[in-house]
Amino acid sequence: MRRSALKSFTILAAASMLVALSACSGGGDPDASTPADDSAPQEISPEQWMTDNCTQVVAEVDASSTSSENAPAFALLAGPASAPQMTSHDEQIRVYTYDETADEMTPVRVAEPGEQFCFDSTLETMDAEYAQVFSSEFPEGAWVDSVPKAIALDESGQQIDSQDGVKEEYRWTTEAVDPDALSEATETVEYCEVMVCV
Repeated sequence: MRRSALKSFTILAAASMLVALSACSGGGDPDASTPADDSAPQEISPEQWMTDNCTQVVAEVDASSTSSENAPAFALLAGPASAPQMTSHDEQIRVYTYDETADEMTPVRVAEPGEQFCFDSTLETMDAEYAQVFSSEFPEGAWVDSVPKAIALDESGQQIDSQDGVKEEYRWTTEAVDPDALSEATETVEYCEVMVCV
């Protein structure tokens, strides 16, 4: 009787082990969900990359040197900006990568009109002709042969047209700036750093 009970127990244990092994080897429920494969990089849209990686930096504008009624209240020093809408093919803005070791700029392509980049007007430019920008395509940075200036904003964060006398390749634009960025402005810039002064 005891041998019979042990034999039944052994058979039951072996059967349980086979069921467990078959489930592990794919013999389980075919409708059961499998864990996501986190090894592949998740692609994000250029817009989402900009939201996650391009912080808006705003400064107040000291307009005491002007009597203009259209003086900006703020300036966007860094953040998302769209490339100028160039009208001449010969003057299109080009995007470059830079090899620091070889001290060499390599043209990659032409910037699309209105293409959005993350700019920072406080970064050092290269020979005053190239400015570093960032995007989902160039998260480590690329260079453009246009130097985005600080963008003039009104009190609500909307861009002010300050482009009279500004060359076409410097006419970068931006969407309305986040009110939080306006309220966090601690720096002050001079009027002539943002607007054209003669």
